[in-house]
Amino acid sequence: MFHHEFSNQKSTNGRVRLFRLFNATLSQLAPPLAARLAERIFRTPISARPPVRESAWARGAERTSVSSTVGQIPVWVWGDGPSTVLLVHGWSGRGLQLGALVEPLVQRGFRVATHDAPAHGEAPGRISSMPAFAAALGAVARRFSPVSGVIAHSLGSAAAIFALAQDELPTERIVTISPAARLHAIGERFGEMTGFAPHVIDRMREGLERRLNFSWEDAESLRIAPKMTMGMMVIHDSGDRFIPHHEGAELAKAWPDGLLMTTTGLGHHRILRNREVIDSAAAFIAEPVAHTQMERRAS
Repeated sequence: MFHHEFSNQKSTNGRVRLFRLFNATLSQLAPPLAARLAERIFRTPISARPPVRESAWARGAERTSVSSTVGQIPVWVWGDGPSTVLLVHGWSGRGLQLGALVEPLVQRGFRVATHDAPAHGEAPGRISSMPAFAAALGAVARRFSPVSGVIAHSLGSAAAIFALAQDELPTERIVTISPAARLHAIGERFGEMTGFAPHVIDRMREGLERRLNFSWEDAESLRIAPKMTMGMMVIHDSGDRFIPHHEGAELAKAWPDGLLMTTTGLGHHRILRNREVIDSAAAFIAEPVAHTQMERRAS
């Protein structure tokens, strides 16, 4: 569902320019073929070598797996509390990326679990999707029920909200960090970065709906938000280059019990390791933040 790493390439890079030109030309000459190629690229995450800190977090966990309709899901579990907090990574991410959240949550008496979504990290497969993320999350939630809270990053936020809407994720509170609140915007940004024409992106969306049996419009977090009743906290950086801050702000506003915390200078990934972000997320899961703290800012 669009990998951030591609957007880090400079537009002057010759290979990227050639790639974009090829896709633009194919879009005009053979739209159906271009749509199939776009979908394949769109659904293929990029893997990266995990940093040392994730290995350290993994050593303190119990490693297990959960069966799901989208394959075996590797899971890491910490603590033995009576209820669980689930940590959900984003596209081209790994569950252990959210490892900095584990200790504060375990100290508050929770069991904490995170997993690798299909085709990510140690999970099998080569292609994935937001509905696959949601299906995997639902399976993990059932295995480690009851779930008191969810903390999700980027596309994982969209998957968590989609799972909530399908009653696959019974929980009391949710924190979304750098949430992808507009799925259509992800497709548009993908087209801009890769060179596929808008009409090809439309074809790609239609093909995904048929093959994955979901409605792109109904899966939009902003469309789901007004129907939700559990507490929600959005944490989003004002300088996020991958998912604009306004998406998080709109999500918090659309959610009936939504709060917004805005950070500065943390971007899309470092925000997951910031101490104030970690403490605020854990505190919200343990005890909802008062509405008077709406629009907090952190640096």
